[in-house]
Amino acid sequence: MTRLSALAALAVLAGCATQPPVAVAPAPECSTPKQCEVMWSAARAWIVRHAGYRIARDSDSMIETFPSVAGATALAARVLREALPDGRYRIEGKVWCDNWIGCDRPPAVALNELIAAVRIAGESVRPAQ
Repeated sequence: MTRLSALAALAVLAGCATQPPVAVAPAPECSTPKQCEVMWSAARAWIVRHAGYRIARDSDSMIETFPSVAGATALAARVLREALPDGRYRIEGKVWCDNWIGCDRPPAVALNELIAAVRIAGESVRPAQ
């Protein structure tokens, strides 16, 4: 490896090491069937618009894209709807790529955008107080 190549590789790794981690917002929760339906639809729409892969599985409890291809920087996504003991549901997301250097967009940033889209959709159908 030439000296220039070694310095370039070191600069790339140093750049990765200095980026602060992104805090991920808590998973949104829904409490009525209508609110859950709207939030689940928002999760699906976000995946269709922002993930780098098509949806492979779509059920009432999981939406998942095809997996990230080895070395790819495009984002894959999975959203799960988990029943809570009190009758509400939690909508958990995961966003990733299969590239150790980095993704098209930081997965934590994309996940926060997914969470925000789902939460905003749920706020449009607030349960009666």
